[in-house]
Amino acid sequence: MKPAKINYNTVGVRFLDGHNIAKVYTYGVRKSGKIHLGQELVADTARGPALVAVVRIDKTPTPVNPEWPRGLQFLTRKVVEL
Repeated sequence: MKPAKINYNTVGVRFLDGHNIAKVYTYGVRKSGKIHLGQELVADTARGPALVAVVRIDKTPTPVNPEWPRGLQFLTRKVVEL
């Protein structure tokens, strides 16, 4: 049996506002998404949308940690300047 194909990458992000801006959080992104270091994205959190900056791009996806309360969360929105 073949292992399941992983169609996402993982990135490390820092929240740009809040009390824990030094901590790096792991999020998933679509493999087809063009992500670069320093890019600002929107993370959906329990408190609503929050601005994050990409500080790490993983070469291989980080496995889901069973201790993460909501599993692997995905970043789905880029920040667009008007």
